[in-house]
Amino acid sequence: HLIKHTSDGGYVIVGYTKSFGAGGSDFYIVKLYENGDREWERFYGKDRDDMAWSVEQTHDGGYIVAGWTKSFGVSMGVLVLKLDASGNKLWEKIYGGDRDDLAYSVQQTRDGGYILAGWTASFAAGPFDVYVIKMDANGNTGPNPK
Repeated sequence: HLIKHTSDGGYVIVGYTKSFGAGGSDFYIVKLYENGDREWERFYGKDRDDMAWSVEQTHDGGYIVAGWTKSFGVSMGVLVLKLDASGNKLWEKIYGGDRDDLAYSVQQTRDGGYILAGWTASFAAGPFDVYVIKMDANGNTGPNPK
């Protein structure tokens, strides 16, 4: 779904695969060297569909990845992963309500946190609305995230 240039001259790509992983579709994240050779690849997901839509290299050299998951309930929810520079998962967060919610874009903010945008049916006035979530550096939300 998305390819981004990284600070070392390489690339990071996110999307999904049904060829490997836990079942259904899984987040697929691959880091390439500048010449296009694979540095590492990771699969994240559970037994149902999980799809990555956005990635951003973070100030610490790691990555923030966002998309959606069906693995944690009946409906789609927003799934956010924080990875270190080697692609190892540091934390994961799931956001949303009892209907479909998903993320299309995530960015790191100046305060070291993250902001993501997508759409929500859970919290919509109509069929669905824009969904914006502001997180701290650990993925926490709310008026006083910890």
